[in-house]
Amino acid sequence: LFNYGRDALGGAAGNVDLRKYNVTSNEWSIVAHAGTPPGQLGYCLVHARGVLWLYGAQHLWVFDPEEGTWRDVGGQVRGAWPPRRFNHGCTVADDRLYVVSGKDNDGTLPHSDLWVLDAAKGDLRAEAEVVWTELSGGAFLGATPLGRESMGMAALGGRMYVF
Repeated sequence: LFNYGRDALGGAAGNVDLRKYNVTSNEWSIVAHAGTPPGQLGYCLVHARGVLWLYGAQHLWVFDPEEGTWRDVGGQVRGAWPPRRFNHGCTVADDRLYVVSGKDNDGTLPHSDLWVLDAAKGDLRAEAEVVWTELSGGAFLGATPLGRESMGMAALGGRMYVF
């Protein structure tokens, strides 16, 4: 289990760190890392294909735990990006990163969309292309989630749940 973020007590000048939780010892530890992404609010951090993905506000970074390095892969994105957002939901299923809803960067417009990034295509440790795809219509069972923010999201048994 990883957590990445800014020390809230330090405000804008607070430290940005990456922490790892050891379930056996019930302890958190700070992970040494290089190439730090910009400080973000309301981003998402998920694990797929052996790396951590950090997405928010049209920034896309991967962290390789074996190398201890962050890498900006935003330059590898070809085509459209999801509209800028924060406080969105995200999860991983079948090596795909799903991003849903959230708020516009100015905090006024809730999104009612679902985007997917296929992490299985290409080696993200190399300069492979990364492509976002907006899903609509038949991608949902039931109604499309209405615009919302700060929701939970999980994938289980071939289904994705937004709550």
